Amino acid sequence: MGYARRLPPDVRAEGLFFVPADREAAAVAEGAFEPYHRCGVPVHILSLRRRISLGSIFACYRYLRDSSPDIVHAQHAIPSIHCRVAGLLYRILCRRRLVIITEHRNAPQNLSRPARFLQRLTEPAATLVLCSSAGVERAYYRSAELLDPARFVPGRRRHYTFHNSIDTSLLGTPSAVSARPALRAQLGLSDGDVLLICVARFVPQKAHDDLLHTLALLNNPAVHLALVGEGPLEAELRSVVDRLGVSGRVSFLGPRDDVPALLSAADLFVLASRWEGLSKALLEALAAGLPCVATAVEGTEEVISSGTEGLLVPPNQPEQLAAAVASLLADPPRRTRMSAAARERAAAFSIDHQAEALWALYRALTRDVTSGTSAPMPDTAERSTPCAE
Repeated sequence: MGYARRLPPDVRAEGLFFVPADREAAAVAEGAFEPYHRCGVPVHILSLRRRISLGSIFACYRYLRDSSPDIVHAQHAIPSIHCRVAGLLYRILCRRRLVIITEHRNAPQNLSRPARFLQRLTEPAATLVLCSSAGVERAYYRSAELLDPARFVPGRRRHYTFHNSIDTSLLGTPSAVSARPALRAQLGLSDGDVLLICVARFVPQKAHDDLLHTLALLNNPAVHLALVGEGPLEAELRSVVDRLGVSGRVSFLGPRDDVPALLSAADLFVLASRWEGLSKALLEALAAGLPCVATAVEGTEEVISSGTEGLLVPPNQPEQLAAAVASLLADPPRRTRMSAAARERAAAFSIDHQAEALWALYRALTRDVTSGTSAPMPDTAERSTPCAE
């Protein structure tokens, strides 16, 4: 969505969303697509009765045939598989060139075996594959190279690291900081209490159970944990809270639209992921000036230098996570130094910088398309770029 607000004048974008049929009405009712409409980006919804089917692939092909894009950029696994197959059909049946950019946003563990197989099977149809971190790129391809648009040569390499990004201007703002006292009061915190925060879906990847065990191991009534998000494991996690006897120190806040303010209300960000791509919540916490205690997994270990912006521990080790948190709680001056380093580090992941890099990449690919044979596109032409999610 952030990229849609930063479109250069020679790029026209459309959004193609792959939505489960039983979620389509709710997504529309909840206003999920309104931000795109406000940016002038047309939205098309492809309703899925199954995650992948011949019908959904041909529906994607018909969209490409009717919209005649120059580039299709798919951001998640299921849209990527659809766009690779449908894009290949479009190239063959319509005899038109098409740049297909797909992404690996998360480590392979996040995919089912059938999805991994389909990813490998369809990947040759992609012009370029972007990975959210070097760790993700190495997990898929055993090597990694950060994309530098100034040195990019189409066809030299098929996959690159292209980091996730955030709008740093929304984090650590005066309004967010000023909301700190009120939010802490709403959570029932006193002046001497410490608030840990985690922003993540309740899924196995994020290891919230390890966070809850960490809180229990700290055994400090002044340390509280706020969990922002939702997901299929919520009921199970609430049971863990009761079993560990920490219900008075854990707040389930659900999905929130005031995350920047909540981050400013917290003292430490914690993330116990078993694997990652590159957590945007982690980047936002850094931009808000929060020292971070996290697991040393893909993406995270590229962002945090342990001892500088926060501390890293091995995954699946709540004892070590608790020890790291305790060490920072006992050393406020160190947390202050980490806070300044965190803000500085987050600047490298600004969406403004990444948007400029993406537009430069689009121009390079439309000048020299490795998958097509037609003449290069003039710089003055308007490029049509559907973004599939």
